[in-house]
Amino acid sequence: MEHDFEAEGLLDGIDDPDARRARLALLERLSAAGFGLDELRQAAAEDRLALLLVERVLEPEGPRYNAIEIAERSGVDLDYLDALWRSLGLPLAGHEEPLYGEDDLEAAKLVKAFLDAGLPADGVLEVSRVLGNGMAMLVAAVNDLVRDALIQPEDSELDVAMRLATAAEELAPRLDPLFAYVAGRHRREQARQLVERAAELGAAATHTVVCFAD
Repeated sequence: MEHDFEAEGLLDGIDDPDARRARLALLERLSAAGFGLDELRQAAAEDRLALLLVERVLEPEGPRYNAIEIAERSGVDLDYLDALWRSLGLPLAGHEEPLYGEDDLEAAKLVKAFLDAGLPADGVLEVSRVLGNGMAMLVAAVNDLVRDALIQPEDSELDVAMRLATAAEELAPRLDPLFAYVAGRHRREQARQLVERAAELGAAATHTVVCFAD
């Protein structure tokens, strides 16, 4: 379906002919990709039209759930679920808004398994805060790297949109395995240090017993 984007006000405020052509080309691509006029208007008002394609690339596929459904399906209390999202530094949505996917449901199920295994609820939230802070810093650093490498001052909205979407398609699938690899290496190293420390304490205790025996 073709739209008169100028009549819809989506070219308002753009006077430069090259910039208008780039905006129009981007709008046509977004419309062809299935974005509706309401989505385009909102994105234009928020100055994020160039981000719509990359957001779609990064958005998980599959069914969508609201927070109430996530709580019911995972067995995690709804109030605790809110506290968990906050501790991770993630934005909260209205409880009836279907903004969550299968990955959110699986994460909630993992938390329920941790709680059922006897981990304290407050402790899980504290670890979540550390995890959220660390991941936010890591993702921000990756985003800065991509931005500095791919985006130039003279780029149009269309240039930015296409480069970011391409980078997301190529890099995003590789980042999760990389993050998992680093986390695994740290776990193994800390486990090794824990074993060494336990051995040192055991040796010290044995030496103390021998001294008393003498």
